[in-house]
Amino acid sequence: MPAQSYLPSDLVSQVVWLNYFSARLPSYQATFGLSGTKIDDIQMDARYFAWIVSTTSQLKTLTAAYVSARNQYGFGQKGVKDPYLPLLTFHTPRPPSVPPGIFRRVHRIVTDIKAHPLYTESIGKNLGIHGSNDLRDLTTVKPEIVVFWNHGQPEISWKKSDGFDVIELEVNRGTGWGLLSITTAASIIDTQPAPPSGTSAPWQYRACYILAGDRVGQFSQVIAVTMKSSEA
Repeated sequence: MPAQSYLPSDLVSQVVWLNYFSARLPSYQATFGLSGTKIDDIQMDARYFAWIVSTTSQLKTLTAAYVSARNQYGFGQKGVKDPYLPLLTFHTPRPPSVPPGIFRRVHRIVTDIKAHPLYTESIGKNLGIHGSNDLRDLTTVKPEIVVFWNHGQPEISWKKSDGFDVIELEVNRGTGWGLLSITTAASIIDTQPAPPSGTSAPWQYRACYILAGDRVGQFSQVIAVTMKSSEA
């Protein structure tokens, strides 16, 4: 069984890990010959990543509140209490911007540290980098799906891998892509009724991973089936 990566897979844990790593790294500056600029840059990366994850979470909460209020203002009953609209403010000021690729930069430092002759397992544990050096690129990961027939209905199955437990499945029945399910189940049956008697229709399926409530990576390969009526 492959060793677990030193970098956690969920966003909140990544924030915690990066803060921990950047705080302890100065203690090993002399040991591994790290420049002060490199350490400062990693600490700036940690602050910016924590801010953008927190801001994303706040935006999602605000969006949900405003969508609910919009629906109530549009179609709510007269005389009910006015919908709650939170102020569009954020508690954490935006720190100085950093270039994209925070964890790629961190990974290069981690790789150099682990290759250093003075590196030990004890140091690795103290820095939080004891573990596999595999680094997933969340911009390219994508699930693999298969579709087979289950009593005349398409059943979409996927293999849980890459550390993801949630998947979003979409279907296209000729009118564009739409949500079929967001699920942790290893497979799901499409229970949409078959086409009218004597006809058939192409149905397509695709999927992407969900992490912390958001899509990550790319959609899977599109799988197409021909759905026929029971009398076709």
